[in-house]
Amino acid sequence: MKEKYYTVAKSISRWKIDTPFENWLSYKADKSEFWKRLYVYYYKVFDRKYYKKGLELAKREVQRQARKASLPQMGGGKIAC
Repeated sequence: MKEKYYTVAKSISRWKIDTPFENWLSYKADKSEFWKRLYVYYYKVFDRKYYKKGLELAKREVQRQARKASLPQMGGGKIAC
């Protein structure tokens, strides 16, 4: 399996297992919660290091957004066009 993303930039880490099955599973995961959970489990089994790092990043992002949501909104939160 060739890591095509490393040819673009060495700073880009491998983000997926590039196989026909993984591609199909990721397509299905976009369609339903069941397949999304199965997709996560797939990475839990086949790329434990990636899975664990993803959990850390997701937790950090949830905490960041929770803090952001608790801040008072300036200007009513509306975007002027």
